[in-house]
Amino acid sequence: FLAFLLFHGFLLPETFLSTITKKNAWIGLNDKEQEGTWKWVDGTPLTLAYWATTQPDNGGKQDCAYVTNNGRRSWGDSWCLTANRQWICEKTPNPNKKCPVGWNFNHSCYLLSGRSGSWDEARMDCINSGADLLVINSPEEQNFLSTITREVWIGLNDEEQEGMWKWVDGTPLTLTNWGGAQPDNGGEEDCVHLGGDKQKSWNDLWCLSSYQWICEKVP
Repeated sequence: FLAFLLFHGFLLPETFLSTITKKNAWIGLNDKEQEGTWKWVDGTPLTLAYWATTQPDNGGKQDCAYVTNNGRRSWGDSWCLTANRQWICEKTPNPNKKCPVGWNFNHSCYLLSGRSGSWDEARMDCINSGADLLVINSPEEQNFLSTITREVWIGLNDEEQEGMWKWVDGTPLTLTNWGGAQPDNGGEEDCVHLGGDKQKSWNDLWCLSSYQWICEKVP
């Protein structure tokens, strides 16, 4: 795929960047062509800036920019051959890809079911819609789900092996938002739903319980 070093003409909040890395990281900004004329890697000039105090200082041909590890994630210039930095890649979603009517968009397309059913019924309904049960990949996605007021099934279960939680796309569980004392497997509770609390914390339940669900698909 085509990816550009972050940023492309806009400023991402420090809180978002901190979820990617807390270390110094290269971004797609440099003044290699002409000293003092900073450009993004896609050729656009610099219009929004977030330089740290005294930066850029070009302390001996410092032509490449990076996000610093300070609390504000401000920018600094550095020698482009410096090797001890991470970097952040960015790609733009295809603008021609849109969610179907009735689906909400937030990186993926989401649809809240209009009825309740078991976890298996929920998954089959999603698959029949060309989607699958929701997979939560990031804190941002979990926060987005806090806008949903109902308790719903998500695509997480340990039906294959007790205690080995997996998403429906086969990926293992890395990010969690379990409620207090959960999962407790209170009598073969192998399927997960989002609770009714503000944090939308997770709870394991009997898969035959009846809840609404959220389907997700990539536009």
